[in-house]
Amino acid sequence: MSQPPSLEVGVAVLAVQLTEVIKDVTAVQSELAAHRLEHKEEKRDRETQRQLEKRNRVAGRRWLIGVTITLLGSVAGLYALLAQILVHR
Repeated sequence: MSQPPSLEVGVAVLAVQLTEVIKDVTAVQSELAAHRLEHKEEKRDRETQRQLEKRNRVAGRRWLIGVTITLLGSVAGLYALLAQILVHR
């Protein structure tokens, strides 16, 4: 017994619609994967920027400490020189 033509047409239409839905879902999955990758790259860039800023802050602190110690040593040497001059006068 054969099925009525309207049923065959209905099944064909459903098959086409199902195929379109599958294509749409695949496209959405592809876009979602690209979106995730983009955000992953942005996150990595932000972390890299934070690490660079942290490294610069640490380098700045070290430089400041070094200059401070050098200046204190220079002032101490100057006072020692002045003390020597005053003692030998």
